[in-house]
Amino acid sequence: MTLVPGPHGLLVAPGYPRRFPVTGAAAVTVGEVVLVREGPGLRTLADVARRWPALLDHEARHAAQWARWGGPVGFLPAYAAATVWSWLRTGDRHSANHFERAAGLADGGYRENPPRPLGPALVSLVRGAPARLPALSRGSRGRARPSRRRRRPTAA
Repeated sequence: MTLVPGPHGLLVAPGYPRRFPVTGAAAVTVGEVVLVREGPGLRTLADVARRWPALLDHEARHAAQWARWGGPVGFLPAYAAATVWSWLRTGDRHSANHFERAAGLADGGYRENPPRPLGPALVSLVRGAPARLPALSRGSRGRARPSRRRRRPTAA
């Protein structure tokens, strides 16, 4: 893996060959290091800037959030909680996630989904029946979307 100096004082690893902790994400920021997913034509910083012009600005905002929230000890649990809230509220991990919104949804390549009623999702979680929640699959750029698979009727 090659780290190259990028904008905003970031170190960028274009063409990172390993799976990210979050599938479908174009990039993941850890401190001041941005790991950009491997893909055709994504071997250099110029390739990344050409494909996603605002992505490194978005990731620089995440680097500032990482520092502000105390690195992995504060940022990771807060980001995880914001991700759960976003999923409950909108059905995807980004639309209502405070950190993604503050970093710029559009700059990160995400579309904003409308809020959905919280009641059914919370009731299912409280009753311990998460199977009633819609199954999620990963869409383009990591956005979660309801699965289109139909559930088989259970035998009586």
